[in-house]
Amino acid sequence: MNKKETLKSIYSNTLNMKILAIGDFHGKITPKLWKRVKQEKYDLILTPGDFCGNDKLGKLFFKYAYGTDKSLSYYIGKKRVKQLERESYQNGINVIKKLKSLKAPIIGVRGNWDPTNIPEIGYPKKNELFSKQFAKQMNFVEFKRAKFGDYNIVGYFGGTYPGYPVSKTRMRKRYGPNAALMIKRMKKDNTLFFKRIKKLWRKNTILLLHNCPYNTKLDIIRKGPQKGKHYGSWLARKIITELKPVLAICGHMHENQGIQKLGKTIVVNTGAAKEGRAAILDGPRIRLLKYAL
Repeated sequence: MNKKETLKSIYSNTLNMKILAIGDFHGKITPKLWKRVKQEKYDLILTPGDFCGNDKLGKLFFKYAYGTDKSLSYYIGKKRVKQLERESYQNGINVIKKLKSLKAPIIGVRGNWDPTNIPEIGYPKKNELFSKQFAKQMNFVEFKRAKFGDYNIVGYFGGTYPGYPVSKTRMRKRYGPNAALMIKRMKKDNTLFFKRIKKLWRKNTILLLHNCPYNTKLDIIRKGPQKGKHYGSWLARKIITELKPVLAICGHMHENQGIQKLGKTIVVNTGAAKEGRAAILDGPRIRLLKYAL
């Protein structure tokens, strides 16, 4: 086995198929990872999203808008933001086309970098054209159920905040006078989302989500002023502990590629494909891939 791969034979429910779990592309897959991924045949590809990405857009967001109540367009102008978003979107489409060349069914959810348009659960109609075109590229299971072999696959998108419980102090610092409103929205969203997921639930369900479950080794911030804090999804943890999927695939927290068991559920954070990371699940074995940039 390649020394850049870690083998874990801890999967409690032996899969009867081979899965490539890969996400957090942010517009690209590193050449060495792509070369490795192409060496095998897969029954199914599961992806936790963040297909889109633009390095300039990301740097500008964290420089100006992160942690504020203003959008990036406030700082650099709407025209510049739209241009960078178009580039980000096209990068995402290119990534999906690359995955399609592996000739395996692809089931996924969208991350916080990807266009979404799901107004029926309270989200505004933005990027509508992008969202419709994006959804034609593959099978998205956001608040939907897909059947594959002996398994049902259910998922939901996004998840850039933990939901509740959250620190009121942290919320006030980030959202100012809107903190109470945001906490109320989080509670409402999580209650609604859980009910939707529960209706879709069946025996032998795999949960596919973007963010990691809250308060695990998979959701710890490793650097910066928030170092050591958990920033996973409270909703993801509730679904896993109460509905008990046979497997959960997640991403979002790039620094925490790994595996953790919650009850009887094995949770896999695939790591970021843009950083040379992914996972292959084959029977009782999980191989964590980690290749240089």
